[in-house]
Amino acid sequence: METYTLEPPDHPTYWSFDGDGVLTVYNEIASSDLDTATGSYKVVMKSIVLTHLEISNPHALRGLWRVEKLNKKILVVMRVGWLDKNNKTDYYLRREFVNVNYQ
Repeated sequence: METYTLEPPDHPTYWSFDGDGVLTVYNEIASSDLDTATGSYKVVMKSIVLTHLEISNPHALRGLWRVEKLNKKILVVMRVGWLDKNNKTDYYLRREFVNVNYQ
C-alpha cells in the first residue's frame, strides 16, 4: 500500500487476495497489533463497468469497496458503504497499492 504522508510508515502494508475469496492483510494501519488478519471478500458487479469488493472481515475494513483502478501494477479501492448499517464512523477509506511482484 502506498502511504501519502510526511512521515514514512513504520511497517509496509500488504493485502493479498486469493482465488477462493480469502483476504489476508499484513500490517494494516487500522490494526491494533500491526499483525496479520484474515477475512473474506467477494467481487460484486454493480454494472458492466463498475466492479466492487465486498469485504466481510477484518472488521476495520468491512464494507463495500469500489475498484477505481486495477491493472497488473496498481490497485486503487475506496470504501463507499458499510455492511454494518449501525456504524457511522470511518465510512470512507481509500487504499492505493502497487504490485510488489510486478516487473
